[in-house]
Formats: sequence, structure tokens, C-alpha cells
Amino acid sequence: MIEKPESQDPNFFPRTTTELFITWILAMMAFKLLGYLSFLPYSGEWLPLLQSGLLIFFPLVLFTLQGRNFKIFELKLKELQYSLKIFLLLSLAIFPLLHLLNHFFQSLAFGHHYQGASLASLPEFFFYHLLAVALPEEVFFRGYFQ
Repeated sequence: MIEKPESQDPNFFPRTTTELFITWILAMMAFKLLGYLSFLPYSGEWLPLLQSGLLIFFPLVLFTLQGRNFKIFELKLKELQYSLKIFLLLSLAIFPLLHLLNHFFQSLAFGHHYQGASLASLPEFFFYHLLAVALPEEVFFRGYFQ
């Protein structure tokens, strides 16, 4: 017979599940409301950044109100160096292959030659996706949901 593990707080799991569900619903409602602002000039530029900010904002507010610790990143230099090495090795292994497969897919499926972004726009592209995609996803889905 498998025994239920003892928990310090018997209401932890349902409270956390309910909290996650409510937070996710609030975030999706906020995204929908922001979608109604798409008629404004230049909204295509700032709305995605605002939505990314909300993915960071919701967990920070909840953790602050509840007095909980929001430590999701290890800030030790040795661990950072290891993580960066793994990231660079995986990037060098995966991205050229994806680029090549995308080239062949677009050539075969759509009949035209794939042209990637210019090297001059690569730093801007990298920082935009780091701040608008990677960081909010890490904070909301990995740091908060998990």
C-alpha cells in the first residue's frame, strides 16, 4: 500500500492549483483586453512587449502579496558559465540544422528560395527575443507554474 506523503500544509496542492488556474485566466483575459487596443497606431510594436511584461508582472505581484520567495535563477558564476556553455553548444548544433531544414522545406513546399535575416539585424533580433520571449516564458511558466 502506498502511503500519502505528509505535507506541512494540507491545503497546499488545491490552493496552488486554484491559484495557478486563476492567474492563468487573469493573464489570458488581460491579453484579450490588450488585443482590443490593436487599432491604436504602432500597437503592433508595443502590444507584444506589454503582454510579455504581464507574464513577468502577474507572478511577481502574487509572490509579493503572499510574502513568498521568488528565486528562480541561480546567480552563481560557475553555474552561469556552465549554462552558457551548454546553451552555445546546443545552439551551434541545432540552429544550423534548423536553418538548413527550413531552407529545404520552403524550397520544396512553397517553391521559393528561403532568405534569412541579415547579419546586421541579428543582435536586435537576439535581444528582442531574449527580453520579449525567453525571459517572460522562463519567469511565468518555468519559475511560477512549475
